[in-house]
Amino acid sequence: MSVPSSLSREWGYAGFWWRVWAFCADQIILSILIGILYFFMDRPTGSFAVYDNGYMWWSEAVMHDCPPALLTHWLYYALFESSSMQATPGKKFFHLLVTDTEGKRLSFLRATGRYFGKYISTFIFGIGFLMAGFTAHRQALHDILAETLVWRRIAPLPRLRPAEDLQPQFPEKS
Repeated sequence: MSVPSSLSREWGYAGFWWRVWAFCADQIILSILIGILYFFMDRPTGSFAVYDNGYMWWSEAVMHDCPPALLTHWLYYALFESSSMQATPGKKFFHLLVTDTEGKRLSFLRATGRYFGKYISTFIFGIGFLMAGFTAHRQALHDILAETLVWRRIAPLPRLRPAEDLQPQFPEKS
């Protein structure tokens, strides 16, 4: 797999920690979105919702809270990563970009596969996520399964002026 020519100069593979920071930013955004969603759905948030005479069982709470949250997470990641932004807001903030292995924008179907592939990474005790720190192209397991890459913009270093330009200039005496 070679670096797509359109990305070769300004972009490099996004390492594990850049992806972690982007994930944290996305989780903050998603928490706010889901809180707003539950507010308008008139649903309590948290592990247990209060019923008439007490609390519902944990399994009932999961069935109560999970479907809207799962749908929100899936659409958030799949729609943003397959959009012209090619990144979630958290990834965009940290200058990350998601492409297929040829450097092209993801289809919604591939972005959906990438999202649900994260569950496999989770089920194997997070090892699938840790792979992003050790593979040659910094791919996590879900990236390998979906044939995607996560890129990070490499900021160009500022140009330094030659030392003689930094010397103070005094007006000539007449």
